[in-house]
Amino acid sequence: MRKAITGELLGWVPGGLPQAMPEGFDHVLYEREKALALATDGLNLDQRAAWHAFTSALALSMLGMGAWHRQTLNILYHFGKAVKQWGGREKACGVMKECCTGLLYRFGSAHPDFLRAYHEFRAYDQEGDALRGLGRFASLDADEQRSVAFRHVCIDTIDILNLTGMNPVQIEEIITRASVNKPVPFPTHRRRMLVRCREDLGDFKTALERLEFDLQKDKQTWERIILGLDNVRLMSRTASASLVSSLAADLLHDIGRLSKAAIDQSPFKAVCRVLRGLGVIHFSPSSAMGVVDEQRDEILGTGTYAVVDSIRVGQELYARKSIAMPRFRQQQAREAIQNEISIIRTLDHPHIINVFFTYETSSRFFIVMEPLAECDLETFLVQHSSTPPTERQQVMVWKWLLCLSNTLTFIHSKGIRHKDIKSRNILVKGRDVILADFGSSHAFLDGGDSTTEGPSYGHTKLYCAPEVIEHQRRGRSADVFSLGCVFTELAVWLVGQVGFDINAWHAYRNETDGGMETNAYHASLSKVAGWFETCGREFVRTLYWDVLDRMLDSIPERRPPAVEISLSLQTLIDDGEAPMEPGPCKKCYLGLWINDDRFPIPSLLPQSATADPGAEKVFNQEQNNEDTVVLEGLDDLRIRES
Repeated sequence: MRKAITGELLGWVPGGLPQAMPEGFDHVLYEREKALALATDGLNLDQRAAWHAFTSALALSMLGMGAWHRQTLNILYHFGKAVKQWGGREKACGVMKECCTGLLYRFGSAHPDFLRAYHEFRAYDQEGDALRGLGRFASLDADEQRSVAFRHVCIDTIDILNLTGMNPVQIEEIITRASVNKPVPFPTHRRRMLVRCREDLGDFKTALERLEFDLQKDKQTWERIILGLDNVRLMSRTASASLVSSLAADLLHDIGRLSKAAIDQSPFKAVCRVLRGLGVIHFSPSSAMGVVDEQRDEILGTGTYAVVDSIRVGQELYARKSIAMPRFRQQQAREAIQNEISIIRTLDHPHIINVFFTYETSSRFFIVMEPLAECDLETFLVQHSSTPPTERQQVMVWKWLLCLSNTLTFIHSKGIRHKDIKSRNILVKGRDVILADFGSSHAFLDGGDSTTEGPSYGHTKLYCAPEVIEHQRRGRSADVFSLGCVFTELAVWLVGQVGFDINAWHAYRNETDGGMETNAYHASLSKVAGWFETCGREFVRTLYWDVLDRMLDSIPERRPPAVEISLSLQTLIDDGEAPMEPGPCKKCYLGLWINDDRFPIPSLLPQSATADPGAEKVFNQEQNNEDTVVLEGLDDLRIRES
């Protein structure tokens, strides 16, 4: 029926050559209906023509209405279904993920358009990687989602069009033809797409000439910023690293001037993330100071070689780690710092600190990071552990236990060991915990061997596993031991013994080891076990013997991997061993981060529509009209001022 109606409306017969478009008929609707008619031809004789029509409809819709306009997303949905029918499951999965992401952001998970696309998407993604990516987007808060939306709609526009699989020559022809008869509403999109086509064809000279012309013509707006970002990306393929860094620094300076006057920080964060992806995050002091406001800085912490303070960038506060560079061996120190930065860049996770950008003077190296925390866990326990936790705080502690074990599971799944887990390296922001300080981290991505030998440097002996102290072979289980030490400190507070704070806990564990007095955990394991055996809270004793005692085993091979710690904690919560069930952390649920059948990918369907109540308990994304975030002001590159 669709083919017959479509053919009658458009004046052409499915399977034959399309006729001229009727006078006054909408270009996008015409191309979309032509594509649908060709795609639904039972003989599949016009697959190439349908593919071309879908690409034309998508380009016209993006140029005429925006990348995440409802009509554009509708075209993506039908194109994804057609590609799946033609046997391109992997490509269809990518198309449907983009469609679902846009629909989820624009209309929420209860909207019929999203439900229709999401059901198709789940049928396409056999491995689950794309579904996990969509779930991670859904778990973000409104500001983070807006930043991602800005990147999709305003920066990565051409990448959406590239999902069709058309070659750059065909895309360039379609874009050029789209604006022959009338100007397109989004000329910046059109110019950027044409530049990208030239770049993908290897014609860097023409691409640079077009960009240079556009940059000279545009005023100081976000359109110019995005064109400048294209210039940095293009130059990173053709120019020296120093020139690219200089261009990126100028761009950062321009961003700073706009961001300081803008209420919405989403564009700033989106552009900085793209620069990080290009590996361009290190700038000269003069460029960095164009965006850094030090007038309201506050010292947050000090160490032997580093100071952490707060600074303002645009309208947001960030943490800045200032590391003193030694007079000698500066190159060695710089390599150690760059190792920490590269590790953090590998780990994009809600409970891991994120590097925003870096800069350097002759005597200090600065790392600007987010989020800005209130304090570290050590300070938090010093301030609060002298009084029993409230019910709300008990729920928070159980949530922290699960979040930290989930985070360590994710780190190990990426082939990385932290090597210096301690309460001082865990930050507290609101009711969340953030793992920081990866300066001692070790990556074992090459051969999968997670063990090292010989002396260990940079660790904190208080939390070190026995094999680290004795310079024996050590691996991921050493991280599990260190995290177990942190967990005991949280568990001691859960007991709520009046007057027995974290300082008393450290003093209680004092032992003589090798003629020296120490309260290191590896030397006082028997005291730790004895204290929990006699503590007055049964649920804490259960926590210790079911989880913590196994983490603190002196024999590395007997310690469970981090993923089993997460499973054990979740089992205790589900069995009611916790005094009350903590609200699940949607951001770090392992089903979103690792491929493990024990952690199913959570459903985004509202409760009334889901067939998986177990996953819905963990991850309920039902939204009402008041909570739904609408993409306002991004489709046309205009940033709302109020």
